[in-house]
Amino acid sequence: MTTRGPFPWRLFAGAAVICGLAGLLSGTACGCQPAQSPQANARTIARDSVDGFEAVWKLAHDTCESVATVDASHPNQVLWAKCSKVLLPARNGMLAAAAAVDAWTDADQQNIGCLVGDLIVSFTSVEELFVELGVVVPSQFGQAVSLAASLAPMCVRLDAGSGDADADADGEGG
Repeated sequence: MTTRGPFPWRLFAGAAVICGLAGLLSGTACGCQPAQSPQANARTIARDSVDGFEAVWKLAHDTCESVATVDASHPNQVLWAKCSKVLLPARNGMLAAAAAVDAWTDADQQNIGCLVGDLIVSFTSVEELFVELGVVVPSQFGQAVSLAASLAPMCVRLDAGSGDADADADGEGG
């Protein structure tokens, strides 16, 4: 009787063969998935980030609504105004980022870092609103910020100017 190697090696080799055959039959490898392109990965991260910010926004809106209307006959207009001042820009930024992720054109891919970076800034006010209302900041906030922060370095502001303003500030520009 010939052996092909120690006993554990035969088990490992057999499992690898079975896994490989199963992968060929099913179109996938055991425990592996096809690698995503950097663009597809960025889109997934951007979508997850926007979805997280959306969940936080909805919770902030619902919290404002319930706190401001504790007394239904006399809603707290000052609180409503404060909530609107914070939530409207956050919502607009969220919608712009969501539209860019949905369209995902070349321009959107270049701009997504800026859009999610802006979301971090606008949602900082939402976080402060939670604290002011005495509500625990939801965990989705930290997760959304973390995802968005991973894309923010991709931001290249197209409206940053050509650098002539620096020369003018030094008195050297024309």
